[in-house]
Amino acid sequence: MELVENQRRGDQDDGTFLNPVMSGDHPDPTILKDGDDYYLTFSSFEAYPGLFLWHSRDLVNWSPIGPAITTPLGSVFAVDLVKHGDRYFIYIPMIPTSLAPQPGGPARTYVIWADDIRGPWSEPIDLGIRGTIDPGHVVGEDGKRYLFMSGVTRIQLTDDGLATVGEIEKVYDGWRYPDDWVVEAYALEGPKLLRRGGWFYLVSAVGGTGGPPTGHMVIVARSRSVDGPWENHPANPIIRTVDAAEAWWSRGHATLVEGRAATGGPSITATRTATAHSAGRCCSSRSSGRRTGGRAPSGATSPRRCRCPPRAPVPRTA
Repeated sequence: MELVENQRRGDQDDGTFLNPVMSGDHPDPTILKDGDDYYLTFSSFEAYPGLFLWHSRDLVNWSPIGPAITTPLGSVFAVDLVKHGDRYFIYIPMIPTSLAPQPGGPARTYVIWADDIRGPWSEPIDLGIRGTIDPGHVVGEDGKRYLFMSGVTRIQLTDDGLATVGEIEKVYDGWRYPDDWVVEAYALEGPKLLRRGGWFYLVSAVGGTGGPPTGHMVIVARSRSVDGPWENHPANPIIRTVDAAEAWWSRGHATLVEGRAATGGPSITATRTATAHSAGRCCSSRSSGRRTGGRAPSGATSPRRCRCPPRAPVPRTA
């Protein structure tokens, strides 16, 4: 394990990297691919300025940009960073703690936006959503925008993404693990969506976040339509800790993002929360091994050492 200025460095400079790519307490990663650039942020809870943004061109080496939010809302976590058209959005669930302008009550969902990823970011806008968390943005085949949320529930957004249309509806029941698995609770949560090859892929988590090491796990379903029906992966869960003796515990809350394959074509990488015993909820990464359409990847292993994705060239500046 290499240290740079006393900080752990994942890139081993030999074509491989060591998980976690972001060590320490970096839970609930949300990652955005924007051309050859990748942007990432994590749950920041009651730390303000919060939602610190990071930039990479290879999914391994990350450099800081700065915070996206300065106005205290409460405890913010499990956000979704997206780009729609030429504008960036962060959809933010919040628990109204004592920091909130109106403490107490159910969870609420806000949105902030910016025309430049580096800011300035807007002030938070209350979407009027109550009692759900873990928003995941997607554009349907109908061109309409939606937020999927814990449950898995869904609500339509206005075209500008700054308000909602209609009511929250239940759209997916998840995948049920065997009754003898040791988990905290069913807790279907963390829906993140990717459209690729004529399919919508819905990645979510079950088993509970704060329970036993074998609890939190990643499941995948797919559909031809954002309206469903959703077909569960036959090898669910695609990621899970099966024994407390493993290096990584409670591996869930994943995001699928298109990477850069060695040929220059797309691949799929999952970034996720994984607890490294007492090291906090780290951000780790793995390649799915999939470069074409079809079923979502399967496999429950989480190698510490992985092959680095190709690095996009850095544009020259005058």
